[in-house]
Order: sequence, then structure tokens, then C-alpha cells
Amino acid sequence: MRLFTIFLYLGIYAQGKNFKTTAIAEDASTFKRSTLGVGLMLQYKWVFSSDILFEIDAGAGRNFLEKTTWDDDLLQGVLPKIGVNGFFRLNLGYRFGGGN
Repeated sequence: MRLFTIFLYLGIYAQGKNFKTTAIAEDASTFKRSTLGVGLMLQYKWVFSSDILFEIDAGAGRNFLEKTTWDDDLLQGVLPKIGVNGFFRLNLGYRFGGGN
């Protein structure tokens, strides 16, 4: 009887992000940034005989669309474009209807 099975996946991902900063100090600016990028990802998955799943996911890629909108002119243009994106995540779950 096997205790667990290991799977390894390689794939492509697309990721969009929107975030907004809010200035607290007088010499700071408020801005909104939107990005859209694609990249390669790697997933390592363990499926235990009790149908418990554990995954490690990681990916890195490039932003193709990156837009920054400023609410004031204080520091406009000072924030550089990053040009890259990535992620890392750990997942724990249960597989319903498992290997039966």
C-alpha cells in the first residue's frame, strides 16, 4: 500500500494585479498600479492515501502591461516600472471522491 503519490507539473500562467497606495505623510504620493503578465510555473503535489493534498507552487514571469496612475504631481514619474512578477504558494486540501 502506498502512503502517497507525487506529481510534478510545469505550466504557463497569466497574472493580473491592481493595487493602490494611500499617502499618510505630506511628502508622499498616492498612486494606483495595474499589471498584467505571463510566465512559467512549477507545481509539486503530494496526494496522500487519505486523500489529503499538499502542493508547492512557484512561478516567475514578465509584465507586458504595467500602468501607474498618480493622484497628485508630487512624485509623478519617480516610481520605476518593475517589469517582472512572480508568486509562491503552499496549498493544503482534501480530494473529495478520491481514488475510489
